[in-house]
Amino acid sequence: MTISPESLATIRRAAEQAHPRETGGLIIGYRIGSTVVVAHAVEVPDEAATSHAYTRREGPAQDALNLARARLGAPMGYVGDWHSHPASASPSRMDKSALRRTALQFKLPIGQVVIAHTENGYTGLFGTVAWGRQRNRLEEVPVVRASTEPLVPVTEEGGTTDD
Repeated sequence: MTISPESLATIRRAAEQAHPRETGGLIIGYRIGSTVVVAHAVEVPDEAATSHAYTRREGPAQDALNLARARLGAPMGYVGDWHSHPASASPSRMDKSALRRTALQFKLPIGQVVIAHTENGYTGLFGTVAWGRQRNRLEEVPVVRASTEPLVPVTEEGGTTDD
């Protein structure tokens, strides 16, 4: 999984502002093969979030996705979710189960980013990718911070893709 500096900054800022409660949202981008590329992140607040739970509400999440897609245009789309852990903790069994359920709705891989609070602030970064319909597989993956932005897919000729 690759994440843009802008996306990571958005996620970190939202986590810091919500601390000590969890928060989360959508990751928007594209895929290159089985690699999920996170070009943008959008917060979808959960007013009922606690220090141990965040729930992505479908209505507000769909509204946020519609706004982001209208602003960003093709080929950007939903590639997964992110949320924070106010304690230094990797994705929980519940996090992985939710990702598996979401992935069953898609043919392509779906990603999840968890940012965890450590002694140095929100610096713990965990990536998980699930393949639903095709393979029913879940894999923890490194989250690679892209050195440039914006992350936009390009064709072999150097232009941006339309799909």
